[in-house]
Amino acid sequence: MIHLILFVLSCLSVAAQSLPTVAVLSTGGTIASKHDPAKGGYVVAFTGEDLLASVPAIRKVAQIQVEQISNIGSNEMTPEIWIRLAGRVNDLLSRPEISGVVITHGTDTLEETAYFLDPTTVSLKPVILVGAQRPASDADADGPRNLLDAVRVAVSPEAVGKGAMVMMSG
Repeated sequence: MIHLILFVLSCLSVAAQSLPTVAVLSTGGTIASKHDPAKGGYVVAFTGEDLLASVPAIRKVAQIQVEQISNIGSNEMTPEIWIRLAGRVNDLLSRPEISGVVITHGTDTLEETAYFLDPTTVSLKPVILVGAQRPASDADADGPRNLLDAVRVAVSPEAVGKGAMVMMSG
């Protein structure tokens, strides 16, 4: 029985190692927000790790490396953050083990960030920006599904060489 358990565990380990690796960079936005009754609205409250924990199916698609770049509403995005983000994207994509990068982002300036990253990314590997229309704390939050879809696109061979892309609503 012990041999069977060890065999199963080793198979699971090999299966996980054969999955591609995607870096998820979190910047905040509605996808990472919750309702705050004291403020009378939504506030950015969840980290990249929190977002990934809400989508266990991602672990079947890719190995994930997550980093928090910022945790702001996208209306607070600045050129300084874009430059730091572009540097980190290029650093990660230069690593052979990284198949692509997914950036969680607020929708107010998501397209501007994609527009900035497209010419400043020096790799053909996929760069996928993803957001949500409904906050993470809402019962019908769309962020988890959007994040899963973004990781699926990031590991897709068809996404190579397409530049920075936005993944929303399937």
